[in-house]
Amino acid sequence: MTTGESDFPGADDIPERITSNDARLSHFVEANDRWEEIPERLAEDWDSMAQLIAYYESVWRDDVRDFPEAQYGVLSEDGVWNEMGRFYQSMKEIAETATRVVREYERDNDPEVDPGTAPTDEETADEQ
Repeated sequence: MTTGESDFPGADDIPERITSNDARLSHFVEANDRWEEIPERLAEDWDSMAQLIAYYESVWRDDVRDFPEAQYGVLSEDGVWNEMGRFYQSMKEIAETATRVVREYERDNDPEVDPGTAPTDEETADEQ
């Protein structure tokens, strides 16, 4: 997105609402590029966390016992446990926030009023 050009007749009379919303649009062009990557990144991180949890729930205690002097964060008393909890809490917060945002978007953007939010023919065919 490009910001509006200011070298045309009447440029000084452009309302602030246009310039501020143009800035919002520019922000979301970039933000949506980042958001589109999130589901894949979450799935990849979950796969890795699941492996860490499997280790923690299987041979972790043996490794802590057998290698008491080893300086690895994974062998610390609370390292894995704390990160498991942080990941879980983050996922819950993301899910709750995403659910709220989707509800508000759908409430405020009735498909009957805004056809851009109505399911496509392809989407409705998938449901049948």
